[in-house]
Amino acid sequence: MKTTAIIVDDHKMIATSLAGMLANQGMTILGTAANGKDGISMAMSLKPDLVLMDIEMEPMDGLTAAAAIKAFRGVQKVLMLTVHQKSAFIDEALRIGVEGYILKSDDPENLLLAIKTIMNGGIYFPPSVMAQSRVHKPNFTEKEIEVLRLMGKGYDIKRIASEIGISEKGVYTRIDGIKAKTGQDTYHGHISFAKEQGII
Repeated sequence: MKTTAIIVDDHKMIATSLAGMLANQGMTILGTAANGKDGISMAMSLKPDLVLMDIEMEPMDGLTAAAAIKAFRGVQKVLMLTVHQKSAFIDEALRIGVEGYILKSDDPENLLLAIKTIMNGGIYFPPSVMAQSRVHKPNFTEKEIEVLRLMGKGYDIKRIASEIGISEKGVYTRIDGIKAKTGQDTYHGHISFAKEQGII
């Protein structure tokens, strides 16, 4: 079943280009809106799986609209798509509980990864974004930090398990915990996040 989405952005050219790109990737774009208020109405009426939301719009900004959508229809997933990397915006997005935050300057491949991650039940806040957050500092366990440290050295699962004295299944369990806290799906993403946060 195709993922359905709406795009909320006050720059028509961006919204149109994005709609075309995502449609070419097999998504069904139900519509576009030019401000947060219209985005809320569209989300309520069309009930898309995913809302891609800009931040700075008039008369209602994207964070206010995202908060309303999450409050009224929590099952809808929201991905903030913006030019801004301000701490205040990132922290508010985390507080609201949106599933992702990506910059418009990022590669299209990363946008597709963000969407895939979110639609598979994950979250997507890249390390470069999370490094700007003033409030979100993941509370990694001691074992998770050890796994991260050894991942950073390039160790494989078997060697990590041997080094810290747990089973390979135990390593995978710790990696699942790390994934939930970083919002990343790859070793590189986990390691970059941990380094930028000063964890390793």
